[in-house]
Amino acid sequence: MPNFKNRVEFRNTLVAMANGETTTNLIRCVYKALLRREADATGIEHWTRYISKHSAESFVAQLLKSEEYASLIYKDEVERSEIARIATLTSSMVKSKLTIVDIGSVDLPNTPHMWAELANHCPVHVIGFDPLDEPKDEVSYPDFGKFGLTRTTKNVALGDGHTHTLHVNSDASTSSFFELDVREPYEHLSTLTTVSSMQIPTSRMDDINLASPIDLLKMDIQGAELMVLEHALQTLKNVGTIYIEAGFTSYYKEQPLMPEIDIFLRSHGFRLVDIFPAHYPFIGITEVLTRDTLMWGDLYYIKETADEQVLASQALIAATLFNKANLAAYLLSHTSKR
Repeated sequence: MPNFKNRVEFRNTLVAMANGETTTNLIRCVYKALLRREADATGIEHWTRYISKHSAESFVAQLLKSEEYASLIYKDEVERSEIARIATLTSSMVKSKLTIVDIGSVDLPNTPHMWAELANHCPVHVIGFDPLDEPKDEVSYPDFGKFGLTRTTKNVALGDGHTHTLHVNSDASTSSFFELDVREPYEHLSTLTTVSSMQIPTSRMDDINLASPIDLLKMDIQGAELMVLEHALQTLKNVGTIYIEAGFTSYYKEQPLMPEIDIFLRSHGFRLVDIFPAHYPFIGITEVLTRDTLMWGDLYYIKETADEQVLASQALIAATLFNKANLAAYLLSHTSKR
């Protein structure tokens, strides 16, 4: 959420993003971005009249001056202060470097990255897996956060140890070991096509010599998550936090969905903390884009443990990556730092 310092820039960005949208969609979009809630019918009616007399930019400016938005900003400032306090306390407890295993990774961009906040509190090492990426020995990013980051890239496809067909789709980020099977007119997904395929051997995660412990396991592999997990039983014993994409509605043939992944992870000592959902609208029916179907979500799990080092890394990740100050404090309460 932006603060008061970048109001003008954020206002201009919102207006640019909404250019060409219907007035109702514009109002819905800005409410979600600024007030973090759905626009109510009364609000839509009021602001529709306002925009017709003034402008979209003026509408955004009015919301930025509202008491509701100001209260959210104040709450954010208090929350950020508490998160910073907990993160500082926790970083003194963690080992010298946090290890992240990123399956389905992409190379570090030149723009802010999700690991940057972690690297502001301790050194971070990322081991990335992507069969279509170039292998790289450890590369150092000393200016990445206050403590810097190192990254090793392995062009290895993780799976069950057998060879599988990789279906390369028109949007490369949706390429998968599973064939596309989009049966409804969902935005973007219904436009996808498979443009090529290739045979790719996979390796079991348990057969790869990975650093131990793994503070965070991140997975984004388009339906193959359960296959990888089922062949990582030994590795999972050394994992503290998992951040994994899972489908709620099938858009690949025979795709394992969230309930199967959840049952598996719970049976191996992990508990679900949160879900960050992605909803897709049906298209071609009305001019309004609505949050029709929960298509997929990113799931956040932590391992049940009494190990103080694991609890410390879980608390630091909870505070810095997920903004969960109370969870971080709760985890710390089970350590000698309580």
